Amino acid sequence: MSDKDIYKKYLEGESSIPEEEILLNSDQAEPALKPWADYIKGNKVQAPDGMEDTIWRSIHQKRKEKKRWIYGLSGAAASITIILGFWFSTTSESSEMSVSQKEALLNDARAMFQTKENDQKEILYSDELIEIYVATK
Repeated sequence: MSDKDIYKKYLEGESSIPEEEILLNSDQAEPALKPWADYIKGNKVQAPDGMEDTIWRSIHQKRKEKKRWIYGLSGAAASITIILGFWFSTTSESSEMSVSQKEALLNDARAMFQTKENDQKEILYSDELIEIYVATK
């Protein structure tokens, strides 16, 4: 493999350590790559000790914070759901009409229609919302 191929692999991040050593070794490198190799040698920086552990701790800490935020948000959503459930259950109970209110509404509806006093009526159907009468003669 030529130095140019190794150089391309190095730029793509696919070179191995021995290939990088070949590139950076000034005796084996092509003359055109020599200034680049000298620059890399002069500016090579060693990572601080424990840097990998610090990075992993940071990643795990962020994951924990994200989970904590998600748990808090889901707890708040559950609380709101429970509160709304209680609120709707209490309002639906108070919206049911009492028997006296139903009778008053029925009498108001009857008053809207003129009826003959000698007409007799038979209840055909009745439930809590509606009553259906049939006139019998």
